[in-house]
Amino acid sequence: MKIKDDATYPHPVLRKYSDDYQTGNFDIEYHIDTKGSSILCTVLLDEPHIANLVNDKLAKIGVFITCEDTSYKNFFELKNVATQQGLDFSPRNFKGAVSLRAIVFSTKTICDYEPSNLHQELADIKWMIEKGELLAFSPEKRFYASNAKLQPTETIFMFTERDDIEEGIVRINLEEEKIAIEVNRKSLDRINEMRATITGKQLMLNSVYLPAVMEVLSQLSQDTGLYENKAWYSVFHDKCTYLGIDITASSPLEDAQKILQQPLSLLLNNKELIK
Repeated sequence: MKIKDDATYPHPVLRKYSDDYQTGNFDIEYHIDTKGSSILCTVLLDEPHIANLVNDKLAKIGVFITCEDTSYKNFFELKNVATQQGLDFSPRNFKGAVSLRAIVFSTKTICDYEPSNLHQELADIKWMIEKGELLAFSPEKRFYASNAKLQPTETIFMFTERDDIEEGIVRINLEEEKIAIEVNRKSLDRINEMRATITGKQLMLNSVYLPAVMEVLSQLSQDTGLYENKAWYSVFHDKCTYLGIDITASSPLEDAQKILQQPLSLLLNNKELIK
């Protein structure tokens, strides 16, 4: 089932960024148990009318999990609200961005549904909700599945063009699903040329990626919570954990060199440069 946040429905639906309900919240929290190959989920439902439907067996709660890179799609029915439940998975099913979204759906036709906290334009209407209709859905949550300790750090970065940046200047943007290294068009063309050779890649590690990783560590040490839902975060976090780096109290220069596997030593041992 493809769910769009801004879709219209023939009946009230509890969701973020919608005023169908004046009060109430529905969300999902999760934690990845890599050792047990399980996603530990807790659904939070703070809306009494929908909660009553679930308690009366007129509705059920479940979680959609999808991974575009592997074409994996599955739906897991949850038994309880506010109780952590494990959803087992096979690691081979996940690669790249994985999405989770919790839903509440009707299991029977519901007649005369008239919650007291609906928006005034929807109030005083006795709604009929058919079997299998959405009653609520959470914001989509995403994580990035990978073998972090083996995956090159550069794979969570991307270069993007910015016309307002001077030549030779680099900016870092952490708000995208990959960490964006922003440069102007001329710089980007030259960078792409350099990335095509081994020596060029090593030069890039030292001149661009090293300060970029330092900047990421610096920003994360101030507030990790801002970026936990970004696809790049779990890879970066897991790699730091594997290397014994505390991202809340890092030493950016020293730790960035660990993460990039001592990039200067690669350059110093480059036979093309030692002549």
